[in-house]
Amino acid sequence: MISAETMFLGALMWARPAELHTILAHVDSHDCEDPSARTILAAIRRLAEAKRPTDSTGIADELQRNGHLGGHAGQLVSRRLLDAVTCGADAHGLRTYAAAVVSASYRRRYSALGRGLIEHADSWREDDLLPYLVAEGSELRLHSKRLIALRGDCA
Repeated sequence: MISAETMFLGALMWARPAELHTILAHVDSHDCEDPSARTILAAIRRLAEAKRPTDSTGIADELQRNGHLGGHAGQLVSRRLLDAVTCGADAHGLRTYAAAVVSASYRRRYSALGRGLIEHADSWREDDLLPYLVAEGSELRLHSKRLIALRGDCA
């Protein structure tokens, strides 16, 4: 099965500039679990901000210019880019793919929060526990707002 991250990257290549900017405003590079996908997304973001083409050639050139295609890590980035180019995604699914990526990230953050609470419950000072929970909860609330915006749901 093709990952949501790959489909999202593939759809970004076909998106109109206005839609690209709208969607990228709600997707953080760290929403991508795979480091190669984060690298490609960062390149797409730079190209979009510079009003340069975000097609496969433009992305590959941006990655090469910034030294992201060398070595083993570069091979992984190249493979991920090829997967995105050939995955069959189109711009019509961009919002859906973006929401799937942000949703998966949201759930990973909740899982990490749960693990952190369990780990810290016995080892942190009591005065530090609630501020940790409040800070993480506030970040998750902001994350949920990005997801709501992508899905068009009401808060």
